[in-house]
Amino acid sequence: MLKFAHAAEIAAYHAYEGHWRSVSNQAEQDHIKNIQFDELKHIYTLKRILFTFGHRSNRYLDICGKAVGETVGFMCYHSGWRLPMIVAGLMEKIGASSYHEIALEAADNGQERLAWQLLNMAKNEEDHEVFFRKLRDSK
Repeated sequence: MLKFAHAAEIAAYHAYEGHWRSVSNQAEQDHIKNIQFDELKHIYTLKRILFTFGHRSNRYLDICGKAVGETVGFMCYHSGWRLPMIVAGLMEKIGASSYHEIALEAADNGQERLAWQLLNMAKNEEDHEVFFRKLRDSK
């Protein structure tokens, strides 16, 4: 599940590259750039966690994640303002749910520190989802 989460974070990172570039409002751009940076931190955190357990990310999944993210990022230029906000909110909601699920499994296996890290990442994803929902609902 951590390998899938890693690939999903790569997808999100690349999607946000296109997303912030497609937005004309500077404040929205800046916030989306910050979210993109958070996704990069998640990528490195997951890489470190995998390494701790003697694993690596899955190269194939990561390549697919990058391709999906770049495609979504490209589509931000052609789909109007609202659709990328909806998709970003959904991506964040799914990410938060995944981190909660992985954290529960970690806690069940006595990995409290890992569970804590994953719950912090879930909270971060939830904050991102709230940003996109509020922005979407305000217009």
